[in-house]
Amino acid sequence: MKIDELNNNHITAEEGKVFRRISDSQLFGNEIYLGYTYYLSGEKLEEPLLELPEHYEEIDDPADQETVLIDEDTPLEDEVTDIEETETIEDEPKTDVEQKKRITVADYHKLEKQVAMLIRIMGGIE
Repeated sequence: MKIDELNNNHITAEEGKVFRRISDSQLFGNEIYLGYTYYLSGEKLEEPLLELPEHYEEIDDPADQETVLIDEDTPLEDEVTDIEETETIEDEPKTDVEQKKRITVADYHKLEKQVAMLIRIMGGIE
């Protein structure tokens, strides 16, 4: 969570995160301007509550977890291409781990962070 230095009532979440109000679990976007809230859990408050950054927590964006970029039903190209069936070798060991059948936006963001970290470790791109 980042609090705007010029406006203490403006908070932003990290990339791929959104805010959730702790008291009622209501989801908000990745940027909030704090002020008075008049409703909690859909019920009107007798006295408005001044919101503070501590009233919110950052969570992974549920939309990223649900948005599928690639799955078994999504072709990778616009054209249909013929892909030959590969033969499995009888002696090849079989793994118990089932491969992931879909890639979500969250998976993509995670991969971007890993690549950036590897580039930093290697000393950058020439």
